[in-house]
Amino acid sequence: MPDNAFQRWQGRSIEQLGNTSNLIIGMAGGALALTVTVIREDHLRAAAPEAPLLYVYALSFIFSLFAGLLVALKRLEDYRLTAKIARTRKRPHDDVELEEMRSNSKAYGKWTWWFFKAQVGLFGFGAVVFLIFFFCALHSKLN
Repeated sequence: MPDNAFQRWQGRSIEQLGNTSNLIIGMAGGALALTVTVIREDHLRAAAPEAPLLYVYALSFIFSLFAGLLVALKRLEDYRLTAKIARTRKRPHDDVELEEMRSNSKAYGKWTWWFFKAQVGLFGFGAVVFLIFFFCALHSKLN
């Protein structure tokens, strides 16, 4: 019974990781679309005092999107390897081979979480810089 609870909660954790990563990818993509609109419609010049902030937050969102894609790819590799481990366990196998696959699976899991933390951090940093940019741009328009 406790083993089933662990598997259930582990499944929920993986599901929430994917949902959160997808949410951040969507918000970063939307923020980049807003950036393109700001550049095109407001005719923001590269010499404007707040322009460097725009480039910093846009790059942060781009890197956040890239990290989100790496999260998805590492999760996919981990799932494929986990399925291979399950198939291997059902047939006569070499324990060394199985342990190597498990070790690789753990490494994929660690990379997944590392990329997820990078995705969240980059998005958070970009959001803060975006707010600073927004208030600087608003202040310069009012003056």
